[in-house]
Amino acid sequence: PPPPPPPPPPPPPFSSRRRHTRSYLKSRGLGDVYKRQAVIPAMADTVAADLLVYRVSEVGTEPYFSRVLVTPRHVRMDEGSDDAGYTLFDRTERVFYNVDPADRTVLVIDPPLSRSQPPMPLELTEEPSPVVPPASLDGVALKGYRLLANGVLCSELQAAPGLLSAAVDALAEFYDRLSYQHAVVIPGMPADLLEACDLAQNVFAPRRSYGFGLPVTERSARVDRQLVDHGAAVPASDGLFEVPPDYRRVPMPGVPARE
Repeated sequence: PPPPPPPPPPPPPFSSRRRHTRSYLKSRGLGDVYKRQAVIPAMADTVAADLLVYRVSEVGTEPYFSRVLVTPRHVRMDEGSDDAGYTLFDRTERVFYNVDPADRTVLVIDPPLSRSQPPMPLELTEEPSPVVPPASLDGVALKGYRLLANGVLCSELQAAPGLLSAAVDALAEFYDRLSYQHAVVIPGMPADLLEACDLAQNVFAPRRSYGFGLPVTERSARVDRQLVDHGAAVPASDGLFEVPPDYRRVPMPGVPARE
């Protein structure tokens, strides 16, 4: 018989943008079906929130939906359910709260205020790329880009410039703040595990994907994202942007205390 195939390579240090930002819940196998849930329980107080929903496919997992709700004070990320786990970013405190109802805990992620320099030179370039139909969203023509780091293709995206710009800015802020948490592990990583694309996307240039407008599709070797729903100033329950006061709070291990 032929020899067995070689084992797969080890996972990258930053396998996706959702690392450290999702509750520890298994994918619910939603496939291609997405229906917008009401985000207003009966008689609830409401706040206007911009809504983005992406269908996400990652290597080794079933597709899932990532719902983003944005207000001037908060960014909430979940898998489309009001009752399951979620991540809440307080834009004023600049702290992440990863809420897990299953064990009634809140993982508090308060990243450092500074980070080290890149462990290798990073040359970031962008190239235009053809737009795959449909070529517009809400009447806004999409533009395509190829994002490279040190000459290596990191991802290809299509963006709608100017659409839901407040939500786009909030996502850029979210990932920029999270990058300071990712940077904590860089000094202790072996050099052969450091990749220019991962360093750029997750640590030293996390805003790059949001500099062209609202990402409608984004594809890389490990993750595909496709926008399947969006809306401006959608009424949402105030309770979606709260941290349960009776849950046990757990600090993120290995994060130096903020001075």
